[in-house]
Amino acid sequence: MCLKSRRTMICVLIAIAIVASFAGCKSKVDYNGALFCISENDRYGFMDSTGRVIIKPQYDDASFFSEGLAAVSQNGKWGFIDKTGKMVIEPQFLSVSHFSGGLACVKEYIYYGYIDKTGEFVIEPDYFEAYPFGEDGLAEVKEFEYGGWGFIDKTGKMVIKPRFKTVDGFNEGLAWVRMERQGFIDKKGKLVVEPQFDRVFSFKDGLAIVEKDGKCGWIDKTGKTVIEPQFDYAYGFSESLARVELDGKWGYIHKTGKMAVEPQFDYAYGFSEGLACVELDGKWGYIDKTGKTVVEPQFYDADVFTEGLALVEKDGRLGYINKTGKMIIEPQFDDADVFTEGLALVEIDGRWGCIDKIGKLVIEPHYNYLYGFVEGMAICGDEAKIGFIDKTGKMVIEPQYDSVDWYSDDLAPVMKDGKWGYIDKAGKMVIQPQYEDAYCFSEGLARIEKKGKYGWIDKTGKIVIEPQYDDAMGIIEGLAPIKQDGKWGYIDKTGKMVINPQFDEADFFENGLALVVIDEKRAYIDKTGQYIWKEK
Repeated sequence: MCLKSRRTMICVLIAIAIVASFAGCKSKVDYNGALFCISENDRYGFMDSTGRVIIKPQYDDASFFSEGLAAVSQNGKWGFIDKTGKMVIEPQFLSVSHFSGGLACVKEYIYYGYIDKTGEFVIEPDYFEAYPFGEDGLAEVKEFEYGGWGFIDKTGKMVIKPRFKTVDGFNEGLAWVRMERQGFIDKKGKLVVEPQFDRVFSFKDGLAIVEKDGKCGWIDKTGKTVIEPQFDYAYGFSESLARVELDGKWGYIHKTGKMAVEPQFDYAYGFSEGLACVELDGKWGYIDKTGKTVVEPQFYDADVFTEGLALVEKDGRLGYINKTGKMIIEPQFDDADVFTEGLALVEIDGRWGCIDKIGKLVIEPHYNYLYGFVEGMAICGDEAKIGFIDKTGKMVIEPQYDSVDWYSDDLAPVMKDGKWGYIDKAGKMVIQPQYEDAYCFSEGLARIEKKGKYGWIDKTGKIVIEPQYDDAMGIIEGLAPIKQDGKWGYIDKTGKMVINPQFDEADFFENGLALVVIDEKRAYIDKTGQYIWKEK
């Protein structure tokens, strides 16, 4: 199989590098005040990204933080703690999910229900099986052991009647369901694509892979067959081509279904920067979109091209080739990542550094962990504190912070002694640590929390919008959702109330419209607050 990019594993590597003595639960990142699940002597707790134990290992089991709370188990029961370790919801449930949209799915005795962050049941435990709420505000539930699956909203109302043998969450407005066979429904429960397939996959860019009589093809959202089922296996389109398997060999097709590269490879990956990584007789090489071999299969393992170079493995070491197959950086590293912003992270003898595109060590490998570059700066650290280096490897900001976030608009949120402030790229504290929480800048403003209320500051630290809201989300398309007295509305960047708080739920604006919920009905509003569409 192709090399996995280290970017997808970096959080786990950090946890391992900092606290080698801890083992057990897989680290998950909650980027504001990042906490990692750790275990010691079969007890679970949490550390921050510097390795400092925030919540000592004391639980029988634990999950990751979501929406400020983490599920923990004691004496066979599950409850929830906050980031200080305070038990917010006492262990009392047989099983729980993470919080999603303010609710968590929990099992009490033999039935499932949904609780809010105070532990109160918002939806009574009346379901034989249930899943967490999706981003669309719907959750899959099953009322009886031999009954069907349906969907409820956050009030517990059965929006889509339970009549399906199996269901999945919504994607691009449709959800796949199984009756005797599989098809798709819309959010009203209407069968848009009649159940006729052995297996279906979620829609992406308007197309879905379907399987019928052991063969894979594609349909559109009306259920029309775009590419006849004919392949043994198939993946989604990448750079306008999809990889397909036929008679044990892999090739590529166009969106018309026409064969672009005849099936001939033992395995194949999607196209990236015009080339695809393919396996032939146990070796990996690269082809172009006509199927021409650009780099002969010769590597034990290989990754996709990024910034003109690809990571390859030869004789147990990692190096980099260009698009002609020329070895630009000889295999010499124990581990490595793909190039981003002109640099690649590499590991030598257990320590991480960075190389440029000619293989020169720009940053010597002496860090236990190293994050990739964003806006020219990388997060680094060894033991108890975190700092920043630039692309020359110069320690621009000495390790001194308990937690940090990425740079955005040339400023980064940092935490020191339990308070958040902002530094510039020279390390100067531009905005003194004073906030309970702080977020990255977006559209020139940053959301901050003070005394339990949310407001916004500009890049000088001046309060532009006084902390006054019970909850808030970021500014997108010039407006931010805010919560006041239990209702959501929208303000602009000056703090002017553009749409008065009136909604039970509210989302960001996207392409000029925002999805809101009022009186258990969904609706779309424009930026004046006018309803564009409202559920009947």
